[in-house]
Amino acid sequence: MRYFASAQTNTSRYYHALISAYSFCLKTCDVNMANSSWTGNHIRNLINREVKVVYPPCDTVALRDFSLEGRRKSILCVAQFRPEKAHSTQIKAFKELRDSHTNHKDSKLILLGSARNQDDLNRVEHLKSLAKSLGVDSSTEFIVNASFKVLLHSLSTASIGINTMVDEHFGINVVEYMAAGLIPLAHASAGPLLDIIVDYKGSKTGYHAREVKEFSERMNDIFNLSEHDAIQVRQRARESVMERLSDKTFNGNFLDALN
Repeated sequence: MRYFASAQTNTSRYYHALISAYSFCLKTCDVNMANSSWTGNHIRNLINREVKVVYPPCDTVALRDFSLEGRRKSILCVAQFRPEKAHSTQIKAFKELRDSHTNHKDSKLILLGSARNQDDLNRVEHLKSLAKSLGVDSSTEFIVNASFKVLLHSLSTASIGINTMVDEHFGINVVEYMAAGLIPLAHASAGPLLDIIVDYKGSKTGYHAREVKEFSERMNDIFNLSEHDAIQVRQRARESVMERLSDKTFNGNFLDALN
């Protein structure tokens, strides 16, 4: 216990020293910019100065021509197999969906992402074991270190794009979902909540959730949309990110922030 307390103290000292140096550097800048509202608020609280939010440009050229019609009944996650991505939440929510709504027994969950090292590969095996223990392994597909071609195919055919990470600073994968024509479902926090999955022209562009049960209910809501209503959400989502997160918009906002 004494060693543990000492380690905690050292970590706390390191963190405060790092924050002090970080804040000092930020205060020397003429202009402070952040790529999301959540990050902007965090920096603003540190330095008590104006922070301008400039969304990053997102290259969606390869995604924006995918058809919005005829999507498969699948839920796609594109994310590295890191612990903070909370893939287990997706598997549990998928299990809940299939148990609570028998009309979705034909649905599929696809987890696609890169593995940086053996720890990530071990995490994939743990997730596979979780899916098996919950009885959804035959409907859950893992695609590790996929080629760009496979990624594009998955984005062009899935119905729902899911992100369960808490406090994702921005969320490029959510932008890619929307540009590709998937209906996004993301954790109700940080970038996906404040900046990305926001109403466009007064109407919904996607869904948010916090807990396993809520994620499963939102999955059900999306799958139960009529084809017409689903296409309307997909179209708004695509138009929203194409308009707000283009190179042209970024260039203009960046120059405005400098003035």
